[in-house]
Amino acid sequence: MSDLPTLDTHIDIRWPNPPDPMAETTMRVDFPKMRKGGLRAAVFVAYLPQGKRDAEGHAAAAERAEAMLAHIRSRADGKARRFCATAAELAALYETDAANGPLGVLSAVENGYAMGRDLSAPARWKAQGACYLTLTHNGHNEIADSAIPRAELGDGPSEHNGLSTFGREAIGALNQAGVMVDISHVAKPAMLQAAELSRSPVLATHACCRALCDHPRNLDDEQLDALRQVGGLVQSTAVMSFLNTTSPTGR
Repeated sequence: MSDLPTLDTHIDIRWPNPPDPMAETTMRVDFPKMRKGGLRAAVFVAYLPQGKRDAEGHAAAAERAEAMLAHIRSRADGKARRFCATAAELAALYETDAANGPLGVLSAVENGYAMGRDLSAPARWKAQGACYLTLTHNGHNEIADSAIPRAELGDGPSEHNGLSTFGREAIGALNQAGVMVDISHVAKPAMLQAAELSRSPVLATHACCRALCDHPRNLDDEQLDALRQVGGLVQSTAVMSFLNTTSPTGR
């Protein structure tokens, strides 16, 4: 089992003031825990909470995302921890000794709120090493409807009927930049439209099965079939609220 190429595809980092990941912390994931538990690589995520959709809000979200991406990349020293920006770099990592070889550090952005309406953002994030963008979080944004609208932000049940016109352009910009499209948190119509529109397979980096747990963010059979049809992937989250209907609602 030590040779199994393990990868956690979505780990939010605390921000601001992230803890030192070199020492064992109270967080569920840090580098000592990865080594002890056999987790060879992880995608650490620049998470942006949904906020006001104006120029100031979008600028602040973009600044935060890029600061977090820089911080995540700085965690890798090239020796004990190797930053992987491409599939080839990740594959090469798995060819090294599992017990003593480097751990893999990858990065991504969660919530297209950080894009605002800037189609150049995916290329900048790719240059910083980001491998995917989660299109929404909780709350609609300029790209798409969220599976969980935020009434306190003025959201109705649906704003764009899936992807917005800008959101369709954003999918193209992500494809062109080589940034994968993560449909976790996205409303079902937007998820299906993204799967059909994207030139590369979409994925759900942290979701679960709606038939087993009726959470609004979980994927139903039609969505799972759509992922299969486009060669996509779903990675199951271990958060109990997405696995068990008696657990509190999760993020």
